[in-house]
Amino acid sequence: MSSQSKVCVYGKAQNRTALGIANAYIKVYPDATVTDLNNAFPSHLNSGRSNKDFPEIFAVKSQQAIDSGAFITDEPIATNDGKEVLIKALWTKDDFEKFAEHAKQYGIEVNECEETKKGVKGSYELKYLNNFVPPAPKAKSNKMIFAIAGGIILLILLIVLLFVDK
Repeated sequence: MSSQSKVCVYGKAQNRTALGIANAYIKVYPDATVTDLNNAFPSHLNSGRSNKDFPEIFAVKSQQAIDSGAFITDEPIATNDGKEVLIKALWTKDDFEKFAEHAKQYGIEVNECEETKKGVKGSYELKYLNNFVPPAPKAKSNKMIFAIAGGIILLILLIVLLFVDK
């Protein structure tokens, strides 16, 4: 493991391990969106599974994405904007290896991916390395709420000043 690695993914089954890599990316970059995931992991990393309805590796959860070959799991990838993200289901060994190698530039290492027995569900586990503590997502700006609250307060003050007898 590299001294700059932040997360190690231990996986069983390629698609579950790929899901673990994506979730590790979200741990390292908690403000990432589905667009950020696709920019970080471009579609050529899964070149053998191109589909015009699901050309990218990641898609926002939808029936179309499911019908087009998304990996359905009880462990969704959740972005900070509240969207559930799906990942392509099918990975060749070469594509998976490219994906795992590509993840290293983001501080994500992949332990050897173990094969699972037929009928056994794959899994993954994340381990934090080198004293890495996942950053918390940035708080969303509430400028509009503060502007409305300020406007209401000013309106109340104006009413009080105009209609209250002195």
